Amino acid sequence: LASVIIPDSVTTIGDDAFHSCYSLTDLVIGNGVTTIGNYAFTHCTSLASVTIPNSVASIGDGAFLFCYSLTDIYYSGTKTEWQKIAIGENNENLIGKDIHYNVELCDHSCHKGGLAGFFWKITLFFSKLFRSNQYCECGVAHY
Repeated sequence: LASVIIPDSVTTIGDDAFHSCYSLTDLVIGNGVTTIGNYAFTHCTSLASVTIPNSVASIGDGAFLFCYSLTDIYYSGTKTEWQKIAIGENNENLIGKDIHYNVELCDHSCHKGGLAGFFWKITLFFSKLFRSNQYCECGVAHY
């Protein structure tokens, strides 16, 4: 499991939902999510990029604990809205990271399956190999 897109129909990501998904590198949370549970992504040590909608009102204790690779957080709201999120304890990985505000959330067609998804994965592989950024149709960077 390298990439996860939580659909807009989901409202809560439960406690420990993705705990220890070591190969998870990219996470896109849908617009319907309001709550990220305790330790939901703990020990996702390869997680580098998270896209969070401004619908999120709370992030549970340790939700991103031990996510050592997390470098970029894409947030659809403003900095003021981000500061209003109730963020639980042991989420130091969310503090001091490069937060990109006002990011447009989209369907992330670059992650879809089929032929388009196959070509995107090849493009992403070479972009990682040569350390260049590639972007989805909505402008979210993938490294």
